[in-house]
Amino acid sequence: MKTISASLFCFIAVNLLAQNWCPPGAEWTYNYYDWGTEGYVRISLSKDTVIAGQLCQKLDVKNRTWAGSPYFIYDTSYRAPIYTFSRNDTVFIYQSWIPAFVPLYCFSARIGDTIQYSNPNSLCGNPINLLVDSTGVISINNNPLKYYVAHALPNDGVLNLYGEEIKVLERLGVWTGYFFMPTFVCYTDAPSYSLRCYKDDSFSVYQADALKACDYFYNSLDEIQNEQGLIVYPNPASSNIKFNNHENLEYCISNPIGQVLLKGIAEAEQPININMLPDGLYVICVKNGTSSCTKSFVKKERQH
Repeated sequence: MKTISASLFCFIAVNLLAQNWCPPGAEWTYNYYDWGTEGYVRISLSKDTVIAGQLCQKLDVKNRTWAGSPYFIYDTSYRAPIYTFSRNDTVFIYQSWIPAFVPLYCFSARIGDTIQYSNPNSLCGNPINLLVDSTGVISINNNPLKYYVAHALPNDGVLNLYGEEIKVLERLGVWTGYFFMPTFVCYTDAPSYSLRCYKDDSFSVYQADALKACDYFYNSLDEIQNEQGLIVYPNPASSNIKFNNHENLEYCISNPIGQVLLKGIAEAEQPININMLPDGLYVICVKNGTSSCTKSFVKKERQH
């Protein structure tokens, strides 16, 4: 076991991260929710530039959001740009409050390694120590991409870090449950994000939710309320899941890296058999006519 800190870079003999990270046309789209405000955030490669003496890529960040009842209000706004670069097997990001570039992702990490991560939310402990649980390679769009899964360890007495697990995929970055730069918080009212899409000029569109287009936006308040009202239960589940509705629904179940494992039609009030799925976190995409939504659930065998 080793500790990978901000003062250490991740090295391997041969790798292609420099070509994979922020190539021409790179664009990420994230689902966004924050207490009645919902929509998506789009991050797009703008240009090469120099920050603090370091050649890096500038990423523009645009929000498109709505605010719900009693009014349905659309808004487009812009956040501060992101500055990033890659070196060997490590991705770096500029943090203006330090100010310096710090490691963001490390793709040569091994199971059992501890990655020291600079948490944007300084109120909940800094740095965060991430213990690597698993690593591997997966093919998306015929591109072999490395990934790792890690979880946050208690830090400075902060025992309840929400968003304690991080799943990172080469080229795409964090692929479930987080924004581009994960924030570990110790309270429950923080904004939530999840990767919706990624693409670049040599990598066709990857959609985390096969039923929701990258630029999809809610068309009515009724559609939003329908999505928020759908419940998958029990959660965690050991053998079957059901929906709290009385209609037939088209569904597909994927693992956190987008591989579709099950799909079909869920008949009204009938359970979906998930016995064949290994224990873990899954994403279920549900469609009814022109409306669609995404939920998550945990498969966990009963303890005897």
